Amino acid sequence: MATLRRAEDALEAVAGPEVLRIEPWGADSIRVRAARHRILDDLPGALLPTKPTSAAISVDGWRGEVVNGALTAVVEIANGEDEIEVNVSFQSTSDGRPLLAEQRAHFWWPGARLFADTRHGRSRLEQRFSSYPDERLYGLGQRTHGRLNQNGMVLDLVQRNAEVNIPFVLSNRGYGLLWNSP
Repeated sequence: MATLRRAEDALEAVAGPEVLRIEPWGADSIRVRAARHRILDDLPGALLPTKPTSAAISVDGWRGEVVNGALTAVVEIANGEDEIEVNVSFQSTSDGRPLLAEQRAHFWWPGARLFADTRHGRSRLEQRFSSYPDERLYGLGQRTHGRLNQNGMVLDLVQRNAEVNIPFVLSNRGYGLLWNSP
């Protein structure tokens, strides 16, 4: 069973045990949170509280949008081969140009996001995004592979000897992504 609804100043999608909340966050920015069963509001975060924006939130069947200034988030719920999938993509509000979209790793993969159980009742999240041939991705910290452009790389955001992770990436397509997983 799946639902897509407006929840206060956010768009919320629920598919099975997964909950996804998309909300405006400051000027031209959108915050996305994913969890199993419910979103916890008291977790530490990397974002400061912001003032409410005049974002437009709409739901039309299995498709929803959050338009916040120059950025639009589109949420679509579709029936996958074995389960219901919730996919999120981002585009420029002015011309509809795609900026970032989730993507399955393989046809048999259970969606763009995968929660893997760890100890103590917690889980870790694997996330997949589509890649554009002309896109250059900069940031994510210090790596030993020697590449400045991170496009096409599969990276674990885990601190290791000789690798320092800074979970922020900047794209030449006009967006930045901060990965915050407390």
